[in-house]
Amino acid sequence: MIGAALIQRKKHLFVPGALVLAIAVTFSDSVQDTGWTRHEISYLLVVLTAILFGAATAISRFRFRTVLAYHLLLSLVVAAESVGRFFPLRMLTQLEPQISIIQSMHTQIINLLDRLQFWGLAIIHRQQIFDNGWLLFCIVLLIWNGFAWFMWSLIRRKRALEGLVPLGLMLGANIQLGEEPTSPLVIFTALSCLFIAYMVYYRAHADWRQRKVDYPDLGYDWSAIAALLTASITVFVFIFPIFTTVEGWRKIADFLERLQIEPISDNAPLPEGPFPSLGREAVSAYTPDLSTIGIPLEKGTDTIMRVRLSDPVPPPPELNIQMTAIPRHYWRNEVFGEYTGTGWNPVETLATIEDIPDVVPEAPPGRYFLRQSFWIIADHGQKLFAVNDPVWGDRNIQLLSIGPEDSLISGRTDRYGIASFAVDVSAHDLASAPVTYPDEITDTYLQLPNTISQRTRNLAANIAFGSESSYEVVKRVEDYLRNNYTYNQDVPQVPEGRDAVDYFLFDAPGGFCSYYASAMAVMLRVQGIPARVVTGYSMGEFDYRVSEYRVRVDNAHAWVEVYFSGYGWIEFEPTSTLATFDRGLSENENEEELAGEEEETSILLPRELVLTSMRLLLTILGIGGGLLLYRRSDFSRKSPRKKIEALYKNVRRSLKSLGYSASTSTTPNEFLDRFGSAFSKHENVQSALTESTALYLIARFSEMEISEESASRIRASWRQARRQRWGLWLNHLYHKRIPGFFRRIFREKSPST
Repeated sequence: MIGAALIQRKKHLFVPGALVLAIAVTFSDSVQDTGWTRHEISYLLVVLTAILFGAATAISRFRFRTVLAYHLLLSLVVAAESVGRFFPLRMLTQLEPQISIIQSMHTQIINLLDRLQFWGLAIIHRQQIFDNGWLLFCIVLLIWNGFAWFMWSLIRRKRALEGLVPLGLMLGANIQLGEEPTSPLVIFTALSCLFIAYMVYYRAHADWRQRKVDYPDLGYDWSAIAALLTASITVFVFIFPIFTTVEGWRKIADFLERLQIEPISDNAPLPEGPFPSLGREAVSAYTPDLSTIGIPLEKGTDTIMRVRLSDPVPPPPELNIQMTAIPRHYWRNEVFGEYTGTGWNPVETLATIEDIPDVVPEAPPGRYFLRQSFWIIADHGQKLFAVNDPVWGDRNIQLLSIGPEDSLISGRTDRYGIASFAVDVSAHDLASAPVTYPDEITDTYLQLPNTISQRTRNLAANIAFGSESSYEVVKRVEDYLRNNYTYNQDVPQVPEGRDAVDYFLFDAPGGFCSYYASAMAVMLRVQGIPARVVTGYSMGEFDYRVSEYRVRVDNAHAWVEVYFSGYGWIEFEPTSTLATFDRGLSENENEEELAGEEEETSILLPRELVLTSMRLLLTILGIGGGLLLYRRSDFSRKSPRKKIEALYKNVRRSLKSLGYSASTSTTPNEFLDRFGSAFSKHENVQSALTESTALYLIARFSEMEISEESASRIRASWRQARRQRWGLWLNHLYHKRIPGFFRRIFREKSPST
């Protein structure tokens, strides 16, 4: 009986409770699926706990400031525990010895304090934080306070929309940044609309019952209207990203191209573009086949993939700026170690790297941390692409070890994120590198078959003669190949029984990237320098519309990586049709160039900074203009009586900012008697105050009819006093505000008596 009575009293909470639970599950599942961190954490548990504590504080008698401080402190504790795991719940459930529990807590707390100190130092020195725990800390902090505010708005303020808006913004940011499907946002929007409709319905009925107003049963009509509005808004949220994002327009283009059902003859040219269409074979990501040197490259302009980097955006071509400051990268997916005389065999995978640390290690010398986001549009295998050297990746990919601090990636996915220690080393540093190499490097990457001709060895020795460093040898070989051999994709195949490199160097009428890269790697190995051939795609063309690199079929490429002790594998470009990698100048050359450019130095704002500033300015102007138009339209819809009341309140607010303030209990006539004489030298201000006071008293306390002309007359007189009001403001600033500011400063600095 007691349970039935309790259920009967609280049955009005079932619907909002179910909606809150559905919103919590939708939100937490979306964040969980994004996989921002590798930590094992249940975001649903965090959300439900925040809802419980938020509801408890909302029904309490504490004020907002106290509740705000409480939740900020509690969210910091929860976020710290999520990262540090210093509360050993697992050990408690397994009945571990008490001393083990204390030791575990002590170790975890010390580790957390070290990480907090590292975060603080990084923030103070404006450095990037690579610790994934920092991201988890911020996510938990936002989720907790977002749902705590939701419960406060719902229970204490009775305004569900105020609490749902921040959650919607966080969910939208999670989907956008995590490149996740928009379905959770659509579901969240539908639940939010139903929630708001129910709250409006419930509050209206509660108000009618309290006032004992007789009302009909509007449940079905209200439900139908709420369902219609919810469906309309949900459809809008579902369609909106399609027409406002690049991916959406790509889907539209793909759909429209699928409708092209006209027959295509065998001789008809295939349509161009990044999207596959009906009647055309699917594009595949084919990198150069080096099993036999000389296999022709794939040709075409279809898009293979799109790549987004954390590097700066390159300057547009119309600005005519050299791209020496913008790093250049290639998208590598295969490494070759054994030269057979006719081709190359790929290196073997040693193991799958399972233990990826939560904290990204510090970049080694000559490297920097580079984030990449890949979207492979073409058909492809499990071997994926990344900049040398990948060290961090999404959960849907695997890192494959091929040597010490050397890896490739694989996975069955079209979209993935990867981070690499990209090359950022100067020519001076490479020239100073020692020439001793580890055994595991020399065993694989100095291998040469018996087919290497003596004239190939002699040529390599002649090119390297007189070099003072291994880097100088590398650059000499690279320059020799670029300057003495013609790029030709129609070169005849290597004759049977001939060494491919010997054929290219002495007999072939040119060659393409497979020949160039093979010749450079072999000649460097002849000189005792570890080198290897790698394949993938060159950088492609930057698309300024979407800030991505568009990589095409004809960007398939082979190049060379050379090992330098202390710096690892460094890319080089022997193919004559592509630019070399800029490794900077030596210290002396750099100083000379800087000295020569001192007189010609100019300051140029980056295009992206200018465009971003303009967009921000236009957004602010648009919002300000919209608010101004709204205020004016809202004012014009008021009755003359309401207009006069609003105008008088505006006069009082303006005079208060000029130093003429009074308590709220001061009547209009008392205010006029007290300050009217102060405006004797400012007739326009005095006249506007007097007239607005008289009309306000009539509008507020009389039933006399007031014309529209009276409100317009007050508004015009107050505008006419604008110049005198500016004079009063400057006088108040000079005589009151500024002296008062300095008095407060000196009072705070003076010693206490």
